[in-house]
Amino acid sequence: MKSQLNRFGEIEIAKNNIVYSMPVNRFSSEDRDTIEELYKNKLIQLDYNENFAFANSITELRAHFMFSYELKDCVNFMSIRKLRFEEVVPLLKALVQIAKTSEETNTRVLWNTNNFFINMSEKTIQAILFEFEGMEIYSNKKSLDGLKELIILSVTTLSNVIVKKPSKIDFIEKREEIYQFIEDVLKATSVDQIEAVIENALALIEVAAEREYEEKLQKKQKTFIGRFSKNKKVENVQSVSLSDKIKKELFEESQKSGSKGYKEKKSFMDKVTSPTGIAVLVPIVLVVMVGYFITDGFTDFGSKDKTAYAKEKNELKVKDIYIDYLNGDKEKAYSELDSMGYDNLAGDDQDMLIKWYIEQKKYVKAISLDKDSAYLIGDNFAKDKDKASLEQLTNQVDSKVLKFDLAALNKDYEGIIANQDLDKFNKRRAYELVKAYSLTNNEDDLEKFVNKFEKKDDGSEAAQKQIEILQDAQSTVSTYADNLKDIDKQIEEKKKEVKDQEAKVKDKNNKDENKEEELKNKQEELKNLEQQREDTTKMVEEF
Repeated sequence: MKSQLNRFGEIEIAKNNIVYSMPVNRFSSEDRDTIEELYKNKLIQLDYNENFAFANSITELRAHFMFSYELKDCVNFMSIRKLRFEEVVPLLKALVQIAKTSEETNTRVLWNTNNFFINMSEKTIQAILFEFEGMEIYSNKKSLDGLKELIILSVTTLSNVIVKKPSKIDFIEKREEIYQFIEDVLKATSVDQIEAVIENALALIEVAAEREYEEKLQKKQKTFIGRFSKNKKVENVQSVSLSDKIKKELFEESQKSGSKGYKEKKSFMDKVTSPTGIAVLVPIVLVVMVGYFITDGFTDFGSKDKTAYAKEKNELKVKDIYIDYLNGDKEKAYSELDSMGYDNLAGDDQDMLIKWYIEQKKYVKAISLDKDSAYLIGDNFAKDKDKASLEQLTNQVDSKVLKFDLAALNKDYEGIIANQDLDKFNKRRAYELVKAYSLTNNEDDLEKFVNKFEKKDDGSEAAQKQIEILQDAQSTVSTYADNLKDIDKQIEEKKKEVKDQEAKVKDKNNKDENKEEELKNKQEELKNLEQQREDTTKMVEEF
């Protein structure tokens, strides 16, 4: 199947093989090797981002460059309409990451449904075409608008869309929560806001699933047998989350219904309500009830139950708070989650409370409960370039992270190095640290720091990622740092030449008629070198 893509190109799909072709005269060069090299450079810049599909080969055929891809277990983007909303939303997170990468790396992506594929095995979405130095994307559509369009197309029957609110009749599933979801997406003014809308939708889906399970659980407990047997099940209640139990229950039911050799078994209740069962059960029930009242209701019965079900009750209260938040009553949600107390919340809920403190600008409280929240707080200040507020906060709390970020905003390289002993580095902080060392001519000390940081490697994926980020920053900036060294050396030599020439000009015994002109030339050369150093320094600072 062939489709037009990127105005002058075509995409052909045959099972797992995809070929994109475009006339060579539409590329920046008609030399295949040059295009391949430019493409590889872009892959490096994108850090081989898993949200993009990369060509296995680039060949030339009949004055066309052919980009060949092998995508296993992939289907076209519009297949997303076959999924339920609860399955669509997690996939949309991949689209958000593509949009964020596009903005962060200034890489134009073609926001066209034919340019995106769903990887069913990895449960993600990948983009095929993106701009690189050798190939232009013939679309001016911004990432935010493109993202909105694809989200709308994923839940409606529309074939194309100008960003607007679709009619209810256009939706595949006629549900209020989906109407509200799209309305929130359309109101978003940034990719980050759309990401928040998707995260909120995921939370609401989780709440609905857990409530459904809780309702089933309560129905089972209404019978005497259900209440009597719950003590035996308390261990599972304590150790397994509600969402995990839902998945387990649904899986077991699907296994039974889908098995050819499955033979329906009589439940325990079927057996005890049979004539034989009743005859056996009545005497037992009488004995149990007498014992129950004599021993004040089995004094020890349910002590673990109370803890387990109190925990579940606590979870349900938290879910109700999330619903308030999602319904727009944020102040009430903030207040109620705060009143529950940080230490009484589960790990994910603690993280949410910290995020809410940050939303309310309660930075001191957030850091007092979770010192690592300083990383997120610092990122927010750095993004807004809000030096004044960050400086005020660093006077209130003792945090190396915030001191590091404040020094970075002030271009205080000594301050950055003084606060370098952080537990983790994102890309921004890694580049700030490497720049600080490079611009103060301390590359040797930088190498020592990186080696020391590498020794913290515990073999985990997170640790490996940290090391890669530092090494990447070091490698990228080192080229410019070496240039600065060469320029500094040339400046020192040129200063000496200028000084010597000035001496010649002052020497009355020197009868050289060109000595003043020679001095002007050397001074101009020195000025050019100093300008070159300034320009190179600015390039390093902009990383």
